[in-house]
Amino acid sequence: MTESQRFLQNPASYYEAAMLQANNLALFNQTTSQRDFQLHIFWCRYIHYKIGSKIPPNITTHAHSFFELHCVLNGSFAYEDPERQNLRVGTGNFILIAPQISHSFKPLQPDAETFAVTFDPICEDTGQGRSIAAQFDAITSATAAMDHEISQLIELILQEFHDNRPFCLYNIKALLTVLTTNILRHIFLTSPAQTPEPPYDIRLVNLEKYIANNPNRMLSVQELAEYLNVGPRQLRNIIQSNLGMSVKSYLDSCKAKQARKLLLETDYSLQQISEMLGFSEHNNFNRFFKRLEGMPPGLFRLSKGKFIDSRQEQK
Repeated sequence: MTESQRFLQNPASYYEAAMLQANNLALFNQTTSQRDFQLHIFWCRYIHYKIGSKIPPNITTHAHSFFELHCVLNGSFAYEDPERQNLRVGTGNFILIAPQISHSFKPLQPDAETFAVTFDPICEDTGQGRSIAAQFDAITSATAAMDHEISQLIELILQEFHDNRPFCLYNIKALLTVLTTNILRHIFLTSPAQTPEPPYDIRLVNLEKYIANNPNRMLSVQELAEYLNVGPRQLRNIIQSNLGMSVKSYLDSCKAKQARKLLLETDYSLQQISEMLGFSEHNNFNRFFKRLEGMPPGLFRLSKGKFIDSRQEQK
């Protein structure tokens, strides 16, 4: 067989080196399920921004507790969040939006197209799982050009949806995982500022998401411990060893973080925010916020340049 007829493109030495690396990575006796890292896919869509679209896009300002990925296939979009103004994302670029970031994503031309995925990484409490979780936690929001691999993966995913052949969903899930890890790799290779912090207990990542998804409830130590499938004493040890604080202090800091976000990124009145965060009386919220932030919530909002009409604050 001549070199031109060879099915494989690289010389034998290349593949020998590749297999040596596979041995170094201990790629043997493995199952197809991901032990360290999986994706929880909320939805995956091709969106065509045109009149009468069957899937109307959400172009209002919003936030959520999971990642949102847009790969722009045609046209351009305006992305805006509290830290960036009118960022333009054009054809051949992607944007990965981190959880809890209030943002809008709007087409700038008719017939714009995007491939969008919303997902949440599920990282197990293993060394590799904690490392991957730290990489996701380091991301704020990032945009970059798509390389050929990313565009090919999108094409393969859409082809699987279109053909609907046996095992297509299994292939799609696998391809989405590869797409996401390629995006993540691309971000860290092109954006040194996104360097992940040292990993800490992955259970804290899951715990913070649980608290963020239950803002109007006063959560107990017992409930949080049951959510993590640990005992109350072990929960206290996890928070104390990683963060150097008690469970109550941790819960207070999470609620204060939610309060700051609502005060700065929304136009809700103080009364509305108080109710959204589960306080039975507005005065209790005032005392809580002043204790943690050193000033009442209304003054905090004004000090950050956020002005709300006083008539609205009475609602």
